Amino acid sequence: MAFVAAVFALSQARSARRQAREAEKAVLTSERATLVAERANRLAEEANRVAGHANRQVALLQKRTQLDLLRSVLGKAAAEALSPGLSQGRWDGTYRTEVQASLAGLHSELPLCAALLSIPLPGAPDLGAAVQEATRVSESTEVSAA
Repeated sequence: MAFVAAVFALSQARSARRQAREAEKAVLTSERATLVAERANRLAEEANRVAGHANRQVALLQKRTQLDLLRSVLGKAAAEALSPGLSQGRWDGTYRTEVQASLAGLHSELPLCAALLSIPLPGAPDLGAAVQEATRVSESTEVSAA
């Protein structure tokens, strides 16, 4: 009978050791999972930071492109105003529409350019000042790689 009790006690001890090892593995697995989750969170935060920067840079590039288009349109109109003269039909039919499209969202930053839309037929000085304004804003719109 004592032998049976000893065997039973030995079996219980083995079972307890096995359960302890499994519990230890579970704790280690849980700790690893926590570390992996923390690292994943840090990587996600970094990815969000990089994505935010990329979005800002894309917006700045779009703005620079828009400003370049505006400068081009205003430069053509100014050249035309200096040479034979800019006609009302040409201003209304071509340039005003292009200036208005190029100014979308930039009216507050380019008041001289926006003012051209209220002038029936701008002259070379007004157009030249608007080109300078668009150039200044374009040059101050800095796009970085970092």
